[in-house]
Amino acid sequence: MLTTTYSARQSIYTHSGIMHGCEVLFRDSLTNSYPLGFNPTVATASVIVNSLFKHSFNEKELVFVNFDYNSLLRGIPHLLNPKQVVVEVLEDVSLTTPLIDALLSLKSAGYRIAIDDFNGDFENYKQILRFADYLKVDISDVAYEHIPRQIAKRGLHDIKLIAERVETRKQLNSCVTAGYDYFQGYYFSKPLLFAEESYELHTSVARDILSIFNKGMGNDLSSLLKLVTRDEGLLRSIISYCNRDRDTGVCSIQMAAKVLGRKNTVSLIWLLAQSALAPLPLPSAEESVTLSAII
Repeated sequence: MLTTTYSARQSIYTHSGIMHGCEVLFRDSLTNSYPLGFNPTVATASVIVNSLFKHSFNEKELVFVNFDYNSLLRGIPHLLNPKQVVVEVLEDVSLTTPLIDALLSLKSAGYRIAIDDFNGDFENYKQILRFADYLKVDISDVAYEHIPRQIAKRGLHDIKLIAERVETRKQLNSCVTAGYDYFQGYYFSKPLLFAEESYELHTSVARDILSIFNKGMGNDLSSLLKLVTRDEGLLRSIISYCNRDRDTGVCSIQMAAKVLGRKNTVSLIWLLAQSALAPLPLPSAEESVTLSAII
């Protein structure tokens, strides 16, 4: 059975208007904004499944993806293309030793690392700043003018600064003068909303799958695969993932597990189960008549 899923993307530019990349954003309806209070793990999973697994991106275009603590520890970014994906660490992620180790593993695998909504607390982020590629600064929320000077003072010359929520020419000029490299906000473009048909994933099966992980039995691949076969949408999603870049001939869950390997199979099942917990909105009258890829 098919249902309607949503996602959005907002481009990131140089000061002259040349696109550097885009950020993919979670959406749960035609309302083009992030729903307040939403579970960040489910949001991360949903935006990956409903955007990166389905949409094609220019191979030279960087794609910034928000990751929460659980997704990073699970190694979920490893399911994505390291040449294209920028791992954006959410601002409320706890900077524990396991988290730093997970980020270093991603860095060594070729992923770029970005810190989201950096607030100028260099001491708190000192471990990540040693290897981060981008700092994203919400200019509506912090004294952004001083951050580039602090970056230079600390010798962090390889870090690029992205000014977020740039809405006017005056703000853009101020950020350029301060030393920011890239810019994101309504001055350049609003997020583009995508709506499309997707396989419906059953929350009952998803909860049974996540129960296995919660019991510390996530490596029990046999039990996980048995649960996958109970949900046609989940099964089709895994097969589709295996065949997304090229037709590998995968047509069963057993073949998928063999192609992906145990670790990636477990990660993918966990990710899809998390995405299934996102509430499914009822389609509007307009959607029921015309469902477009871009709203």
